[in-house]
Amino acid sequence: MECPCAHEWYELERGSVLRDDAQRLGRHLAECPDCRAGADGLREVAASLERLAGRTRADLSADAAESLFRRARVRGLLGRPLKTSIATRVGQTRWLRVVLPMAAAAAALVLAAVGLWMALPETIEPRGSLERLVRSAHGIRRADQLRRLAPVARAAVSEELSRQEPSPEQVADLLLVAYITERPREERQAWDVDFLLGEVWRRSRRAELATTGMPWPVLASTVLASADTRAGSQGRTLTGDYRGRPLDAAKNRVLDGDYQGALEVLPGDGSGAVLKAWCLASLGRSAEAALVLAEAEDRADGPMAHILRADLALGAQDVADAMQHYETLAAENDRYWFAAGYLYRYELRDARGAGERFRRVRHERLARYVSQAFRTELAMAQVPEPEPLVALEFDDYRLGTLPENWALVRVKGGEFEVVAVPGGKALAQGKGTEFVCGEAEWADYTIRMDVKVLASEGDFVVGASAYRRDDGTGYVLQLTPQCLQIAKQYASDGPERAPLVPREHRLVLPPAEGWWYTLKVRVQRVDAGVSVAGKVWRSDLDEPLGWHVVWADSGQAESEPLVGGRAGVQVRGAKVLVDNLVITRNVASNELLAAAP
Repeated sequence: MECPCAHEWYELERGSVLRDDAQRLGRHLAECPDCRAGADGLREVAASLERLAGRTRADLSADAAESLFRRARVRGLLGRPLKTSIATRVGQTRWLRVVLPMAAAAAALVLAAVGLWMALPETIEPRGSLERLVRSAHGIRRADQLRRLAPVARAAVSEELSRQEPSPEQVADLLLVAYITERPREERQAWDVDFLLGEVWRRSRRAELATTGMPWPVLASTVLASADTRAGSQGRTLTGDYRGRPLDAAKNRVLDGDYQGALEVLPGDGSGAVLKAWCLASLGRSAEAALVLAEAEDRADGPMAHILRADLALGAQDVADAMQHYETLAAENDRYWFAAGYLYRYELRDARGAGERFRRVRHERLARYVSQAFRTELAMAQVPEPEPLVALEFDDYRLGTLPENWALVRVKGGEFEVVAVPGGKALAQGKGTEFVCGEAEWADYTIRMDVKVLASEGDFVVGASAYRRDDGTGYVLQLTPQCLQIAKQYASDGPERAPLVPREHRLVLPPAEGWWYTLKVRVQRVDAGVSVAGKVWRSDLDEPLGWHVVWADSGQAESEPLVGGRAGVQVRGAKVLVDNLVITRNVASNELLAAAP
């Protein structure tokens, strides 16, 4: 008589075999004492797994537990009730000695699988998630508590995008909440989340609150204190029969958290481009989502496309691109200056730049909140720049070669000379040359300089270098015929390594010979390491408001962030003119406030 395999007894104990198989196994069990003993041992293994599940469920939040065990049940691991004992243990037999190690190995695999699923991001069902988010945020006052809100905030975005007419302002505020809760830095950000959720809730419940005659509170905590948030959480979501309405069917699947299913039923006419992009992003297919959104920007859903592209850019750590999308939106709706300023405040640690954007907010409630919560940044935007560390103009220099004792300056390479230019003098710097100025201990500063390409070999590089040290390391903002890029240069005395180029901005028009261009680079120590931001513009035009490239060096490519160093200019493959080199220290907020009137 051939005995069934061990896994069949395990499935029988969990009640997961078909009726015919259960009858077959039952008949065999009645005839085989060895299998009765083995089946009883496997029952204990299954019971142990269920006890583990119970303890795990007790340690998780309600949303996390539901997500984890729903996935485990779908995969057939847990959740079916155990049957009553079907055998009485007898002495350990040869069958048991063989089967129990196999059962233990199977149990180990199951436990490992459960552990892997526990490590996955929480999957929160979007339906009703805004209400859960507002309730969960109530009373949070510490930065470390904010992280648990992040998956619920993204689920609330899904819920909003599933409505008949999703609101760009709602999505933007919820994504800003998601950004804050995914990477909280300060305790005070709990107040920002509270305010933003209050705004979201106000807009979501405008009709309901208006009919009750209740005042519209500013903060989500006030909303919870004055209204029952259970009412009508699905007031604007879709219900009913979706036959012949593929977009509505897709939205309903998004509400269930079925993003793949939503993609399968979305119409092919482009009407659901934003929802398609969100589903792709939710499934981790960000590159495809970006392509869909790029095509959607020229249509009526352009504002929503910019908002989602800003979120994708932040996910890819492309802060400059995210800022540009928010500033594009702000040209039509001033409330988006708040999101742009927020990124300056927390990604660049540039309080002055944040204040310059916050002060452009005209939306009444948002402007009032900014005036209370970001007074330091607003004050810094009005304080004059400090005296520069270095200001090099060449009008006072004699024409010809440079003086031997040039203050604070070191040069290397070939040709340097002061030449006459219309309106004054400039430094002519030849191919393969570099000069640096300042001290090795300098950190947290901004470089601005004017450059003009006189002649080139076609593929040239003109760079503004920062944190430059004697060993050859440094950050360089490089202008090439194709792009503006940030490069990190490695030590020249170590293993030969090509510079790391983590960020670049493609130029619409290449820099033309004979025109002056202004390069500006800002280096600032931040929590993650060092933030490097750069921009370029033609010198006869206004400076662009935002940065073209931003990168945070947190020690990528097995190289620690640089701690400081000199500033300078590098030239390769061209002869250039350099003028108006100004280096300014990035002053801390408390220093500027002390100088404020």
